[in-house]
Amino acid sequence: MLTPLDIKNKSHKGGIGYAKKEMDAFLLELLTDYEVLYKANKELEDKVSILTNNITNYKSIEKTLQKSLILAQKAADETRAEAQAGAKVIEDEARFNAKKIVEDAKLELNNLNNQIEALAKQYEAFKIQIKQLANTQIDLVNSDNYKFNSQVMNVTATDINTAKKDIAATQTKKDTDFIELDAE
Repeated sequence: MLTPLDIKNKSHKGGIGYAKKEMDAFLLELLTDYEVLYKANKELEDKVSILTNNITNYKSIEKTLQKSLILAQKAADETRAEAQAGAKVIEDEARFNAKKIVEDAKLELNNLNNQIEALAKQYEAFKIQIKQLANTQIDLVNSDNYKFNSQVMNVTATDINTAKKDIAATQTKKDTDFIELDAE
């Protein structure tokens, strides 16, 4: 590409059909316009270079971001999978514990029902024994041994004194026998 300096330094030899003054004016005008275009082109090339560098940097950042997003997505997926696995383990453990608690409660309920049944049987047996004892006592009270005998009640004071003497004599004899046994 020609530079404005190249155009300025270009010389033409005079000859037929060439008007030097017109040509110099034209070349001056061309030089001025070309300088403006050349400077604008240079500025645009610089801008393109800067923008190209920026695009390269942005593409590099974009790739880094894409890699980061992929890694973040992968980490999120792994975390989700681990959390789901952990939740499954916790859920399974909770179900197992709940099932064990229910089984233990059923077993305890069964034991309590058995105890209640045994106590009910004991109660019924005890009730039957009480009825039998009460019936036996009623039969005993109704027997001839417990009938009122008015002859037994006609005891005189003399009979009581005689009984007291007999008891005292018997007691004295027992004391004497006891003392003799001690002496031996």
